[in-house]
Amino acid sequence: MEKVNIISTIGGPIKEVMFYFSNLDAYAELHPIIYSNQTIGTNKYLIRERALYILPISYKVDVSINQKTIRYFARPIGILDLEIIYNFTSANEVETKIEETISIRGFYLFRKLLAWYIKPIHLELLENLKKKF
Repeated sequence: MEKVNIISTIGGPIKEVMFYFSNLDAYAELHPIIYSNQTIGTNKYLIRERALYILPISYKVDVSINQKTIRYFARPIGILDLEIIYNFTSANEVETKIEETISIRGFYLFRKLLAWYIKPIHLELLENLKKKF
């Protein structure tokens, strides 16, 4: 298993920050390679993105939301399992800390490649979120 950890602080209230991760339309707006999503069931979505910024792929995502944790689970290319967990904390009403843990399971070479590929994309996503506040 490969893990990617990202920590970021956003200058906004926790409920407003969490909105961008609990609402996949808002999440897609921030995400650099997702170009559409479709609700296909309760907390289930079909995501369309441009892998490597040019190759269109689609995959299903299950979303679970607890009080201050949002979890995505997907199998983007059949041979990889992708779990993304966002934990949100706030010591005040003006800043929110996001701890993102990305876990990738599957064939070794594909895990390594996805871990290398996904981190800068998610850093860009968080930079896009910072511009909202």
